[in-house]
Amino acid sequence: LGPGIIQAGLAALRRADAIVVGLRTCERLANETERTAQLAIWSKNGPIIVSWRMGRIPVPTNLSVGSRLPLLTSATGQTFLAYLPRVYWEDIVAREGGTIKEAESLSEQVRAKGYASVSGDVIPGLSAAAAPLVDARGEAKAAIALLGLDRQIKTGDIELLVEIVRAASAELGSAPGQSI
Repeated sequence: LGPGIIQAGLAALRRADAIVVGLRTCERLANETERTAQLAIWSKNGPIIVSWRMGRIPVPTNLSVGSRLPLLTSATGQTFLAYLPRVYWEDIVAREGGTIKEAESLSEQVRAKGYASVSGDVIPGLSAAAAPLVDARGEAKAAIALLGLDRQIKTGDIELLVEIVRAASAELGSAPGQSI
C-alpha cells in the first residue's frame, strides 16, 4: 500500500493545484471579457465541468457543473483531445462514433492554433472557445472555455483567453505539488 498511497496523494495534489489555478483564471476571464467562463477537468468518461462563472452577458444553456462534454464536438473536448495522450481518449472517440484519424486531425488543428472553438456544435446558438491549462510536460490538467451566443466570442476574447491561460499554465508548472 505504501508507494500506491503516495502516488495517489501526489496525483490528488496535482489535480487540486490545477483546479485552484483554473478557478482563479475563470474568474479573471469572466471579469475581463464579461463572458461566461467554464472550467473542466478530465475524467475517465471525458471532460466534466467543475466550475461555471457567469459573465455580465448571460448564456442560457442547460450545461452546468457536473455536465459531461463531448470530446469531438465541444471546444473543451477538442482541447483535451489535443493535449492528452491518445490512450486517454481513443475509447471515447469510438463511443462518440468518430475515428482515430478524425481525432488526430482535430488535435493537430487545435495544437496549431493553441485553442479550440466551436459554434452550435453541442447546443444550437452557443459558441465556445477553449484553451488548455497544461503542466510542465505539456499535458492538459484542465480546460478553460469562454461561452457566448453565436458570434459573441470575438477574436479579442480568444486572444485574451489564450494569453491568460498560458500565463496560468506557467503558474501551474511551478505550483506546489506539481511534478516537473
